[in-house]
Amino acid sequence: MPCEASEMFIERTIEKICEEDLSGHYRPLKAMRDALGIGYIPLIYWIIGARRIGKTDFFLHLACRLFIDFGCQTMWLRNKQVELSEPGFYNDFLNDAKHFGWCPEDWYSDASGVWTADKEQVIKWQSLSTFSNRRGAAHPDVYMMVYDEFIPESRDYPRRPLTALMSLTKSVFAGKREARLFCLSNFVSLTNPFFAGLRIYPEGEITHFPEKGMLIEKCRGYRCSIESDNPWQNVYRAAKYGDYQDENEDKLIELVKKLPKKSKSLNYALLIKGEYYQPFDTGKHVHWCHVNNVPHSTLLFATEITEVSDKVPLFPDLLKKNIEICVKNDAIRFDSPNTLYTVMSLIYNV
Repeated sequence: MPCEASEMFIERTIEKICEEDLSGHYRPLKAMRDALGIGYIPLIYWIIGARRIGKTDFFLHLACRLFIDFGCQTMWLRNKQVELSEPGFYNDFLNDAKHFGWCPEDWYSDASGVWTADKEQVIKWQSLSTFSNRRGAAHPDVYMMVYDEFIPESRDYPRRPLTALMSLTKSVFAGKREARLFCLSNFVSLTNPFFAGLRIYPEGEITHFPEKGMLIEKCRGYRCSIESDNPWQNVYRAAKYGDYQDENEDKLIELVKKLPKKSKSLNYALLIKGEYYQPFDTGKHVHWCHVNNVPHSTLLFATEITEVSDKVPLFPDLLKKNIEICVKNDAIRFDSPNTLYTVMSLIYNV
């Protein structure tokens, strides 16, 4: 290990930063302490919150401290390479770090990352779209990843985003017990390919998944750099852009409804990771439900090649297209958030 640190040196550094900075902007301290109180150490934090509350700045500060105190590098992730290669991105990246004194004035950033004056790399850029280019042997000093804007406002995700993210952590972290991944997003969409593929859903301010080594935090109560009485807030409200206090910008969750009585089951069902999901015709919508079993006359399709058999063929593209059309036409409903995420994951191709 390149630094004298224990399995929880990132957590201890978070504690120190929070003790020193009482600005009121975002801090992951509560979520971290809640998890430790339950008895597990989160390896992945999914952090979703209002714009301009300091999520990105906190982890920039943390990345600087980890390098200065321990010599540990950070990998900074965005969805696409074009986001990282824009001069406007990397030229301004260290502005706040220098303004607040988190790093020396002679550090600089370029198209490949952040560097010290002695040309030691502090932060490496990495796009999810080019994840296959990374190999673990080249990154022995990377102990933290920060995935910024993991839910893009455009909803334009790279191909197989969850697979790409897991591949990166496996290659770069290479099983380091001390390594942590922090995924940051504004309130854009609670339904996304990551939550769908992992089958997780935020049910409160902090939702723990100890068996999966992760948590979701919906950030509330933090100071926003755009004051509530700032006249620009009126402009954003008029444009219905970025309600800073509303985590329900995602309307897909409203598709979760109780199956209406007299709904009729359709003649096919899906086998997804050992569970059965069947669509029902309500007269207005196709309503997907998790079911314990399906009638023998029902056509059953597998969504993964490992579950295909002589009696259960692979999920055809035509059915996937039908689901996409139902979503587009607001003609689909689900019996639970888990069913929504499971079925939607077929569209996301996680």
